[in-house]
Amino acid sequence: MDRQKVAEWIALTYNADPEFPWADSPESMVFRHRGNGKWFALVMEVPREKLGLAGSGGTDVLNVKGDPLMIGSLRGEPGVLPAYHMNKEHWVSLVLDTVEEERLKMLLDVSFALTSPKAKRKKGPAGLASMKNIGKELARKLTRVGVDSPEKLLALGAKEAFARMKEAYPNVCLVHLYALEGAVEGVDYSALPQEVKADLKAFSDSLKEKQRGGIPCGMDL
Repeated sequence: MDRQKVAEWIALTYNADPEFPWADSPESMVFRHRGNGKWFALVMEVPREKLGLAGSGGTDVLNVKGDPLMIGSLRGEPGVLPAYHMNKEHWVSLVLDTVEEERLKMLLDVSFALTSPKAKRKKGPAGLASMKNIGKELARKLTRVGVDSPEKLLALGAKEAFARMKEAYPNVCLVHLYALEGAVEGVDYSALPQEVKADLKAFSDSLKEKQRGGIPCGMDL
């Protein structure tokens, strides 16, 4: 996913246009919430050597915000690096020509949710996107695996819904499970207790092991 496609996706999905705030870095694009002005994404070109990457010249990266535990689990994946020139506990840099498109979109959803104006989050039973932590991409994936309403998600629970998603979308990761658990509990996923996050991580790891062993991660869990 190149920088132009990222900008187009953000415009269509989050109704946010790029800003170009730095005269000495005119290609850098900042994306903000309309309500509170907070950044949720930054696209910039960075010299490869400054990122610890092989080769010469620059490469485009996308900086997004995430939960510290999620960021810790992402580090080490191809193209996921400590945030360049930003808080490395809460932000990561994603190399655009390396990270898969679905993963980029999911992490953009997370960043958008974490930085959104609290008072403007939807309430009530209007649909999956009205629940805490559920962005458009996550709602779309849930609907495609038969979890098409808040009532169904609450009835199934976060783990079962995640298992269905994992079977249909093998690249979904731990942060999806955190988001689902937060939605079920009605809290921001970053507020989940550490012992709950640890239990969810163990469950996610067990699904990964089943995938590696060729055992389907399905509804028998």
